[in-house]
Formats: sequence, structure tokens, C-alpha cells
Amino acid sequence: MEEFKSISSQIFVKGEISEDDIKNLSRIFIENKSINKEIADTLFEIKDKINKRKQAIGFADLFVDTITRFLLEDDESPGEIDEYEAKWLRAKMQRNGKIDEFDRKLLKNLQKKSLNFPEILSYKNKAQKGFETMLFSFRFITFLAVIGSLLASMALFVRSSMHIYEGLKLFIVNFHCIFR
Repeated sequence: MEEFKSISSQIFVKGEISEDDIKNLSRIFIENKSINKEIADTLFEIKDKINKRKQAIGFADLFVDTITRFLLEDDESPGEIDEYEAKWLRAKMQRNGKIDEFDRKLLKNLQKKSLNFPEILSYKNKAQKGFETMLFSFRFITFLAVIGSLLASMALFVRSSMHIYEGLKLFIVNFHCIFR
């Protein structure tokens, strides 16, 4: 754990994460059979604070794999994302106000590997949100169709009743004429 703290503090001082840093971190994560919350928090901090252009290419994979291990290889809920983990993850992803490519990659990996996927982690893109908002905004327009159908059915009922009345009246007049 001391080596992890040393490497992560060097990353923050340098303001970049190199391929060597990624190799050292990977080695540490492999040696430590379990990933703790402190490591996961630090990885999120590195992801958020180190400029994307100064992150080595392998950092995205290291980040996704390590956070996935942290969430799915724990003793409390192995293979699943429990409520506490889901709330923790959502808070970490929303910390800077938007979901970045690392977060999307992580969610996709978790969705694929986890036995469950809590609703709290389901994110929609702008197009989906916009479409749902539009549909929700126009929901009352369906009342126009319902009211129109109701008025049309009432008009048809009255018109049909008048035809039946006229038919019955004609039948009764003709019936009297036959039996007189």
C-alpha cells in the first residue's frame, strides 16, 4: 500500500501518468489480491485531475479493470453491485458534472460482467433524454384524440338511434295497416 501511495503522489506531482506508472500500478494490483476503497478513490482522483492528454493510453484499461475488480470481487456481494457500491460509483462519476469516456467504458464493462446492474447506474445520452422529454411534453395531446373519439361515438349513437326509431315507427305503421 505504501508503494501505491508513493506512485500516486508522484503522478499528482508530475501531472501525468506514464506507461511505467501503469506497469507499476498493475503489478501492485496483481500482488494485492483485493482492491480497497482507498485505491479506487485514488484512481478516480487521477482520472479526474490528470489531463487526458497526459495520461498514457493504458490508463483507461487499468482504471476500468481495477474499479471493476473493486466492485465485483468484494466479500459482501461478490459478482454483484450492491446498493452502497452503486451509490458510491454514481457519486464518483457525477463529481465533475458529466460522464466521460472512462466512466462509459466502466459502466459497459460492469454491465457485461456483473450479475446485476442497478437502475441508479443507467445513464441516457442527450438524444434519449431529449426524445423522452418531448414525448412527456406532448402526453396530453392524446386527450384530443380520446375526446374526438368520444364525440364521434356519441354522434353515431344518436344518429343510429334516430334510424332505429324511424324504422320502428315505419314498422308499426305498416304492421297496423296489414292487420286492419
